[in-house]
Parts: sequence; C-alpha cells; structure tokens
Amino acid sequence: MDFRIPKFHTVAFDTKEARRLASLLPDPEREDMVRDLLVPFAPYEEAVKFIQRRHRPNPKGNHSRGRVIGLLGEIRAGKSYACQSYASSYPAEMWEAGKRHRVVYVPISGKPTVRSVTNTLQRAAGAHSVTYHNADDAKDASLNRLLRTEAELVIFDDAQFVLYSRSAGDFFDLVKKIIDTGRMNVLLSGENSIKDYMDQNGHLLRRGSFPRHIVKPIQSNGKAFANMLRSIDKRLPFERPSVLNNQAVIDDFWTISKGVIGLVMNIVADAAVMAIADGSKTLELHHLEREAEERFQDDTYKYFRSLAEEEGSAV
Repeated sequence: MDFRIPKFHTVAFDTKEARRLASLLPDPEREDMVRDLLVPFAPYEEAVKFIQRRHRPNPKGNHSRGRVIGLLGEIRAGKSYACQSYASSYPAEMWEAGKRHRVVYVPISGKPTVRSVTNTLQRAAGAHSVTYHNADDAKDASLNRLLRTEAELVIFDDAQFVLYSRSAGDFFDLVKKIIDTGRMNVLLSGENSIKDYMDQNGHLLRRGSFPRHIVKPIQSNGKAFANMLRSIDKRLPFERPSVLNNQAVIDDFWTISKGVIGLVMNIVADAAVMAIADGSKTLELHHLEREAEERFQDDTYKYFRSLAEEEGSAV
C-alpha cells in the first residue's frame, strides 16, 4: 500500500473577505479542504503533545529511543489525525547520504500480512521499490531501510489489526528488531486492545513499560464541544457561516457523536460536499438532515429538523 498523508486544511476563515475568497475557489479544491479539514481541538492537541514528548522529550537534546509507546482510544476519536499530523511536521529532508525520514508513519490495513506491513513501511521510509522474497528478508530489509534513513520514530497506526492476526508473530519480531537497535522508538496507535496485547508480552512491555496516552472524546455537551463545531465552521469554504453554530444543531451532533470528532466529521464532510455541489452559500440544515436520514434510519428521533431560536431574536 502506497499511502500519502493528506495535506490537512487547518486555516480558519476569520473575516468576511476570507470566506468570500474561499467560496470562489474551484469546487475540487473546496471539497479537498472539507475532506482534509483538521481542527486543533483539545483531545487532538493533547495527543500531539504526548507524541512530541515521547519522541523528543528535550527539544534541545536528542530523540528518545528503545521504547514502545502507545496512543490508544476508541474508533474515530482522533488518533490517526494526531499521528498523521505529527508525522507531516517531519517531512523528508536531504542530507549527505540521501533523504532522512525522522518520523515514519505506517497505516495498517484491515487484513494485514507481513508483506503488506513491510512494503508500506519501506515506502513510507523513502524506498522507491520493494522486493519481497520471504518474511525474514522483508523484516531485515525494513530494518535496514529505517537505519539508512535515520528514522527516530516509527508509527504503526491501527496496530490492533496486525497484533491479533496470523502475522502477529512476524510483527512482534519486526518491532523487537526495531527497538533492539537502540536507535528509535515505536508508537503503536489504535484501540485499547493494544494494551491487552502488551500486558501479555513482557519482551515489549519491559522496553519502557509502555507509556501511553488515551485519546478521549470531549466529555460533555458544553463549551468545548460547541467551540469545536464553531472551529469546524470557521474552516468551511463557504461565503457565510453555517448552522453549526446553532444550539439545536450542536445538541443533535452531541447525541450522534457523544464527543467523538470523527463521527461529527462523517456527516459534516459529506453534507458540505453536497452544499458545494448545489451551489449553496453555506452549509444549511437540509444538507445535514439528508445525511442523517440516510445514516440513522432506525432511530425514532429525527436529527437536524429545526433550528433553535437565536439569542436576542423575536419570539
């Protein structure tokens, strides 16, 4: 798998003119903005700070090495956003021996094999081609590639898929080889079941005692959740602010997501693309309503049917 980290859209359109200019961009560019929108909300920022601290605890010193660390949490909580964003902050750089990849991001597929994992790793570390003979050769080639590119941190995202697969033994061997170089750290990102695996694997657990961070959803339908939706709205490429600022919409998103940002963006991204397609000046209630209708057909409650009365408006 040849995976490329998205070029995240993080810039807020804080003025009317900025919104107007964004709305005039070509539709494909606006759609990419929506699909790759990244909001720096609190759980994401905490996750990035954890990765940074475990990668380079002293910004003026050397990188950490010889440790297996974890970034855990439920599905769509924002772990991949944090991992990909952090990796993209360390782009490949030229040095005397070629290209250096300090942070190597490796997404794990749903049905991983040692071949798929090592191929993805080597390409993420700058290899132009990968030759596969057998599992041992693939692991050795991956290790050599990481050493050659002077990797400091290797991130395996959705690692639970390979830890509980037929390839688990080979993956353990690969991680152990990487850690045993004493040259880099390994970050296992994914579901909480990764901790269960580590608890039963002393060979990896004792290499640093598995320091980890749990990425938690926003905990209540309060200021932080509303601010997250408002931050999303500021980054949507429309001429006018959207209904994401309305309390009734905020309440419906809370019911749907319970603070998990990925569940919010599932709807917002598709609804915003629909709004771009029909030439709307903003993301409107009916765009959200249609997306919710097609997702939550078994729910008795119908989402995004009305707006709350704005504060200060006539009753």
